[in-house]
Amino acid sequence: MLEISDISCVSDISDLILGQKKPEVVAVAIVRRPEDIAVAIKEARLRKQLTQAQLAARLKVNRESVHRLEAGEGGVSLKLLLLALHELGLILTLSEDKGIARKTKPGSAISIDEIVDE
Repeated sequence: MLEISDISCVSDISDLILGQKKPEVVAVAIVRRPEDIAVAIKEARLRKQLTQAQLAARLKVNRESVHRLEAGEGGVSLKLLLLALHELGLILTLSEDKGIARKTKPGSAISIDEIVDE
């Protein structure tokens, strides 16, 4: 299950402090399984109103490769994954698990309140 929460994000904190930039609301997902990232890619493609064939053409691969990517199947290169994320405007950010993700079992939901201190 893909876990998404709306949070405020600012690319440069100094702009926020100086009042020159308002925080942008972004979706954040905790990915534990190939299926989780596959869902994020498919949802992003659908939001952009692209077919699998159209995305495949942009990535210069066949439609079957996009299908495998969206199904979370093996046999898809890391390069294709990163190209698809870029084409769909998604950013992959890695961080050390400080126990946040381990508070729940894989596939279970986590509340944003458990992550963010008030």
